[in-house]
Amino acid sequence: MIYLSNIALSYTNVVILFLHLTETSHSYVNVALYKPAYQKHPAYPGFDEYDAMEVFGCPTSGYYGSNCSIPCPDVNCRFCHIETGTCQGCKPGYQGQRCELECSNVKFEDGCHRDCGYCRNMSLCHHENGACPNGCEPGYKQYDCKQLCNFKSNTSKEECVFCLGNCKDDSPCTNLTGVCANGCKNYWTGEYCQDCTVGFHGEDCNKKCGQCVDGIPCNVSSGVCPSGCQNYWVGPMCTECLPYKYGPNCSLDCGHCKDAGPCSGVTGKCADGCQQGWTDDFCLTATSTDIFVTKSEGISTLYLYAIIGALAMFLLVAIVVIFLKVGRKSTNPYHKHPTDDAKPNLQNASNNYDIMSRVVRDIR
Repeated sequence: MIYLSNIALSYTNVVILFLHLTETSHSYVNVALYKPAYQKHPAYPGFDEYDAMEVFGCPTSGYYGSNCSIPCPDVNCRFCHIETGTCQGCKPGYQGQRCELECSNVKFEDGCHRDCGYCRNMSLCHHENGACPNGCEPGYKQYDCKQLCNFKSNTSKEECVFCLGNCKDDSPCTNLTGVCANGCKNYWTGEYCQDCTVGFHGEDCNKKCGQCVDGIPCNVSSGVCPSGCQNYWVGPMCTECLPYKYGPNCSLDCGHCKDAGPCSGVTGKCADGCQQGWTDDFCLTATSTDIFVTKSEGISTLYLYAIIGALAMFLLVAIVVIFLKVGRKSTNPYHKHPTDDAKPNLQNASNNYDIMSRVVRDIR
């Protein structure tokens, strides 16, 4: 029998290279011993170390004979005696003197000495390679269901599903169920911490939804409000104030911004300054000088309108007088001196001028 070991002078951790093979030649080694030492320690074993060795046997397992041409007589025999054909070892998954028995219970492989893995529903593994034909119990993977899922949960026959990684304090989920034992990170919820907390969206669920109407949650991927915005809010995500509105709820009116432009929806300040006559950051404070100018301009405009009205009235009276005069001439059969009607008309005109003078004087 020949053994192989990587530990010098030791029979531990050895592997049998060849077993019960007939030698075709012999090798002799002469060893000189110191007689007194030998007599004193006769029970000490000796070791020979070889740098190289040649061992000859059948090149293909399962055959025997001088030419290695005869198949081993037992079907499930892995290798047999080179001279007699007696089975010296079974194929994986078989046992018995002639390797006629399959591995029983939950064993498999050479000599049925290896245990099956965690096959689903405690089913038996294959007696030769240990594979679980129906898949693994939750928490295990690989063909033989012996490898634990690493922070994963099993949902299929062969592979484990990665834990989502949203457990609190980055702790692992259980390998059997995938549940986060200590709860979820901020902004995450659900049995497996797979959903965004209501009112948040984004890849990390850390972006707050806008002002969606009726408190309806926004889309967890895009952040868009599916049913529109609350009052005074605009934009696909309802995060912007309506023009000329600002404040926490976009409920405050902007001041008198220059060129009637909108103010900041957050601060209410006018970015380009104020209209004439207004000041401060919010353009809500009137300047006294500008107010005086504005009032003067208003008074001048009032005077202008009064004068125009008076002239219009004078023109109307003159037209009426002329109309009456022409009508009277056309209806009077008697000829009158031209000066008879002129005097009253001049008096009426003088009266009209007096009226206009009083109107203008009252306005001033």
